[in-house]
Amino acid sequence: MIVIASDHGGYALKQELMAHLKEKGVEFEDIGTYSEASCNYPEYAERAARGVAEGKYEKGILVCGTGIGMSLAANKIPGIRCALLSDCFSAEMCRAHNNANMCALGGRVTGPELAKRMVDLFLTTEFLGGRHADPKVLVQMDTYAVGGIKPEQIHFLYAPTHLNPTYEYGVSFERGTYVDYGDRRQVFISGTA
Repeated sequence: MIVIASDHGGYALKQELMAHLKEKGVEFEDIGTYSEASCNYPEYAERAARGVAEGKYEKGILVCGTGIGMSLAANKIPGIRCALLSDCFSAEMCRAHNNANMCALGGRVTGPELAKRMVDLFLTTEFLGGRHADPKVLVQMDTYAVGGIKPEQIHFLYAPTHLNPTYEYGVSFERGTYVDYGDRRQVFISGTA
């Protein structure tokens, strides 16, 4: 199931997108807003983004006047990769290369037919993985970009062995967090335990 949300500026386009999703048989939950009455977009972006980040929804679609405000608000939630869409190539590439789990569109700047095509591409394009799943990229996107962790705190451990818990390779491994990406690739984030 996916989530869809808008503010007043995106309400009309959201209605068009919901009709399109119903026609395509896509299950979704509309979490508001439910009219064109003025409202605050961050409230709806946050609710939708938290639902995606917590696994309640597979993906999310946000619509505001330009898409900018909703995408910025959603990307403040750890684990969210919300792409602002304005063309079909970006709709496909944000999934294929960036594994975006949410998209944002502008109801005042995007026509309904283009919006439908972009949403279809966003929902059906698979993440390619491979070089796009490099742990350095994943950590940068999912950890310090939103979590306040500095790049110098991140240490990439390929084929790690038993580490001396006090000091090895110039990094103290006593206090920190390990992130295991499988395939013998691990990341250690110092100063986070």
